[in-house]
Amino acid sequence: MLHTTDNHTIWIMLGTVIRMARSQGLHRDGVILRLKPFDTEMRRRLWWYISTLDNRLSEILGLESTMNLSEDTILPSNLDDGDISPDMITPASEHVGTSDMTFSLVKYEITRFQQENDPRLESRSDLPPLSSSDKVSSLEKLLEEKYIRFCDPVVPVQLLTTVVMRSSICRFKQMLLRRQSYASNLELSDSSLQQQIYKNILNLSTRVISYDSFIHRDPSLSGFFWHTDFYFSWGSPIFILKILASVQSVPDWDSDMLAAWAQIEEMHRLHPEFLTPDSQRSEHRVVADLTLNAWNAREEFLISNNCTSSISRVPLQIPAVVDKLRQHQKKDRSKSCHINLHDLQQQRKVGNMMDCETEINNDSLPRHVDFYPANSPSFEFNILDTPLEDMSWSGWDIY
Repeated sequence: MLHTTDNHTIWIMLGTVIRMARSQGLHRDGVILRLKPFDTEMRRRLWWYISTLDNRLSEILGLESTMNLSEDTILPSNLDDGDISPDMITPASEHVGTSDMTFSLVKYEITRFQQENDPRLESRSDLPPLSSSDKVSSLEKLLEEKYIRFCDPVVPVQLLTTVVMRSSICRFKQMLLRRQSYASNLELSDSSLQQQIYKNILNLSTRVISYDSFIHRDPSLSGFFWHTDFYFSWGSPIFILKILASVQSVPDWDSDMLAAWAQIEEMHRLHPEFLTPDSQRSEHRVVADLTLNAWNAREEFLISNNCTSSISRVPLQIPAVVDKLRQHQKKDRSKSCHINLHDLQQQRKVGNMMDCETEINNDSLPRHVDFYPANSPSFEFNILDTPLEDMSWSGWDIY
């Protein structure tokens, strides 16, 4: 349901769930409330599931999380379901290694890290902001030593746990680089260093997409697509496509850019829903339009530099994803043309003949803006941050 239901609907419903949970005291740890071990454990599991879902929806919708650090419910224990029962008197001993809760615990550890490093809390003296790689490295070390080193890649859910952890660490490194670039004002002082930061983020974004592609290529993980699709890292393809669309600022796509584009093509192949012309998901429309923008810039460069001329005898190979997107675009134009026929007939009556295609080009089709002007080294990275600051997908509907 999570990956098919409208995110705003889930957000509203989740607000009710959170208030119900708080009214039942789930945000207070069961030990503090002197509850039974079984009740304490089940309350922890439920509360952290809710908290993780709220955190993810905050990312997608660009809204503030409703959670705060005054809540003291600790993470659930690393236990199998069979280790706990309603009649237990003392808490069960945690596993050293994997358990039924390992996958969830890795997600909850990541959620807790995000909550503790929320940019809104940077003014608090008792909570130092994420200002160096130390915090990300500490999280990576914790997850590796406590969970990942015990995961068996033959077991599907444990393989998924490893991939999710690796992808999340890449995302945090993206966030770290973005904040470092802003803190040092590199966009004004050292353009070469800024470009290196962009290059590093490009490579991290490429790796994030490759992790998602790995999951979708592995038949043993097909039962988890509902989860990976809901947690898809939209910031990674968007950043890549913005960079690729700025090809005029560099001689040509370098090896890193070509590798990034290859991952974009693979992403579209594994996610055909991104190419659905009638998709109501703003994320899908944004990524589809950005993909066309990036390839159009590439195509313009190749043609202008005679890379596809009859002299070189190198035909321009149009990627299948681009061909499909252009077909959808033509259908949209045709649909817009039919919509405007009534207006055109009215114009003919007053002697103002107008060509339907001209009408479409001037007014009917959405305008594509220049995402990353070549003459502007500064660039908003909020789409990579967690939570997404001041981000609203509704603002992307202009494309």
